[in-house]
Amino acid sequence: MDLALAGKIAIVTGSSKGLGLASARALVQEGCRVTICARGEASLNEAAADLRTIARQPSDVLPVTADVSTAPGVEQIVSRTVEAFGGLDILVNNVGLAKGSDIVSIRRCFRPSGHHACRCRICAGAAAAPSS
Repeated sequence: MDLALAGKIAIVTGSSKGLGLASARALVQEGCRVTICARGEASLNEAAADLRTIARQPSDVLPVTADVSTAPGVEQIVSRTVEAFGGLDILVNNVGLAKGSDIVSIRRCFRPSGHHACRCRICAGAAAAPSS
């Protein structure tokens, strides 16, 4: 299937295995340059090696070991992507933590004092958005 994504630049968080890796694989197959990230360096490097076998060029896959539950981790992923590929078009947030809460309770995560994985989904979106 051609989704007209060739040449687009993507970040997929939580992409060393499971749905994140499957998402990254689909984007690579579509011709995207993809940053994959996870906390575990060994599994991340294995995923990168796998993706590089199907990428147009091995340099189209950038593994970044980082923890996206922290603002510095999010900033690192976005900045490394922009440095390596020159921009960012697609963000797949494949991580988050709600701990079975209802939507009212989850809203507390978005306060600046709360530092939870679901808040960092917002951080990632904000960090990936073009500056005006």
